[in-house]
Amino acid sequence: MDTELFASRLASDDRRSQWWAAVQLMNAGPEASVHLPRLLDICDGIDLDADLSTHKHWITFYAARASGRIVQAIGYDGEIDLHKRVFGWIARLASHQNIERAIGGIWGLADLGAPPSATVEMLVDFVLTDARRDPTGKHTARSVAFRMLARIDRELAIHYADSEACREFLADVRRWSGADPERAASPNGIFTEAGWLLTEIGEQ
Repeated sequence: MDTELFASRLASDDRRSQWWAAVQLMNAGPEASVHLPRLLDICDGIDLDADLSTHKHWITFYAARASGRIVQAIGYDGEIDLHKRVFGWIARLASHQNIERAIGGIWGLADLGAPPSATVEMLVDFVLTDARRDPTGKHTARSVAFRMLARIDRELAIHYADSEACREFLADVRRWSGADPERAASPNGIFTEAGWLLTEIGEQ
């Protein structure tokens, strides 16, 4: 990891530089934790209720995912203020009323994983009670939450296989695979991720 390069990009007021740093930090490993305070400061300075530029939107998305991955790689410790701050930021983003903002936070919950147990509790709550939809009405926060819950704990996710969230996610899987079968069957494709679920519960 090029510490000086990341520090320089994050110190810049240029949103494109900040976005680049947030994206790259997703794969920077635990040593990148030194950059988290500045990354979170940047996010705290973005008004989530405003109309965001493309770069601001993706800064929040990738910051949630990167910070979750970094803390997960270290091992979450509820006694460490930085770890608690990361969870707080991810949870705040995931709970935002605008689903386009919230998706990054919901993904970030899965990147952070468990512990803390609150990540799973939030995802289960979203699966069971969330009504947020994107402007098209086709995509829901709860379907994404189910997908992320399954990434963290498959056995727990199976308990909610009869939920609307699961049915919506499976509909997404079928739609994505139908649109691009080759990609769906690739090592990083949706069948690699969700094929076990289709086998476990069958067609719904």
